[in-house]
Amino acid sequence: MNYTKILRNHARNRPRHPAILEVGSAISYEAFDRLVDAAATRLLQAGMRQGDLAAVAMGDSAEHLIVFFAALRIGAIFHGVSPAASAAELRQDCENLGVRWFVADAEGAGAAPPGIDMIGVDQAWRDASPATLPVDMPDDPALPAYLVPTSGTSSGKTRAVLFTHGDLALRLQYSQMNMGYGPWDRYTSLVPLAFNVGRIHFVHTLQAAGTALFLPPTLSFAALPSILAGNAISWMFVTPHHLRNMLRSVPRTGRPALAGLRQLVVGSSVLTAQERADAREFLSPNLVEQYGTAQCGLHSTSSRADQIAAPDSVGRIVIGTEAEIVDDRGRPVPRGATGEIRLRGPGFPTGYYRDPEGSAAAFRDGWFHPGDLAAIDNSGYLHLKGRIDDMFVFDGFNIFPDEIEAVLAQHPQIAEVAIVGQRSDLNQELPVAFVVTRGEVSSEELHRFCAARLTQYRRPRGFYFVPALPKNDMGKVLRRQLRANLPVIVSSSLAPLNSP
Repeated sequence: MNYTKILRNHARNRPRHPAILEVGSAISYEAFDRLVDAAATRLLQAGMRQGDLAAVAMGDSAEHLIVFFAALRIGAIFHGVSPAASAAELRQDCENLGVRWFVADAEGAGAAPPGIDMIGVDQAWRDASPATLPVDMPDDPALPAYLVPTSGTSSGKTRAVLFTHGDLALRLQYSQMNMGYGPWDRYTSLVPLAFNVGRIHFVHTLQAAGTALFLPPTLSFAALPSILAGNAISWMFVTPHHLRNMLRSVPRTGRPALAGLRQLVVGSSVLTAQERADAREFLSPNLVEQYGTAQCGLHSTSSRADQIAAPDSVGRIVIGTEAEIVDDRGRPVPRGATGEIRLRGPGFPTGYYRDPEGSAAAFRDGWFHPGDLAAIDNSGYLHLKGRIDDMFVFDGFNIFPDEIEAVLAQHPQIAEVAIVGQRSDLNQELPVAFVVTRGEVSSEELHRFCAARLTQYRRPRGFYFVPALPKNDMGKVLRRQLRANLPVIVSSSLAPLNSP
């Protein structure tokens, strides 16, 4: 099989059904398939061939998706990179992964690393006459298709996983079973296509014969409800960062502002129970929370009913994923106990691309180990406890930052909080909190708040008030940055644990 053959079927079976909506224009499936053929022909004319790895740095547009399908149609491997990446980052990326081609639109045309062949998607590219694909599409489910970078690095090396054409098709089948989307859906997202989680939902929407909408780049959150309603959008993907901005900006009129959505899906990091409740009340009653990994896709979903039944969980493991919680020797732990989560399923990669050392660490005995701590309770709900490298030990007790953060997030004057371990002169790591406040609140008040809700060893020993928490582009808090400049705590200066 070739993953892009599904577009041929859509062009035949629903030629005038809209594939892409942009401001003031629409592209039907018949036209989209022709554009993919034309782009594939241009890639071949430039010299790109089956098996070549192409780094693609393009903005959010139909052309980005056209190039994605065009590369796969000729058997090349698509590797998305951020148009905002520095020259040094691009050079390291291309060298580590063996990139053969660099494809960019006008904004990134000058960014090609030395020694990499450049293809510019400019006006001349757009004006070129469409052509019939001069060769047959390679047709093999084991054909490499899509390289997905992950957030991890090892010894300065880019870390990525490779999906075949068969893997992509299989993962879509499970996504359809778990999320229920199809030709009737219209999808949009606030996550840039430069990120896999932003791109893959668009790709799967097109494979399912749905319609994908690109939002105007200058769209305000306050204007979002009218745009979604005017285009009959049925589901949308956002990160918690987007969700918080939407809650601050969307008018509160007595009914959910995005009531027309069949699904408002949020992923990439965990919401608090209060954020979920606010989102259901003020944005959409059909809020769905997801837990997944860049390496292997979607692993759990939490529906409205799940959020009410188990507000501290990220829902249940989805169809197509098997999960186990194990100790540090790989032995399954009892229900409800915290340990390392490991995952496996059809269409999962089996290692990192050109990284045997990283593969040996994360892909073991047929399982993928994402490095997350979790527990599965007696009702089957998955509870994330943070990253293994975020956990620390104080007086022999394991400290899971996420658990303390969930308690502090209940304080009405706390907007955001991050817990890290701060080293003392007795070589212990003590929990401290970085806090972004909504209003006036003192350290003494927060000490009293924690004393009433947390066991002694889990109470923060200090509070640092900051204007904002450092985050990556997907809105995840960078705890390492918070820890980097912390001084050593002098134990004799600490207040007793039972003090306010």
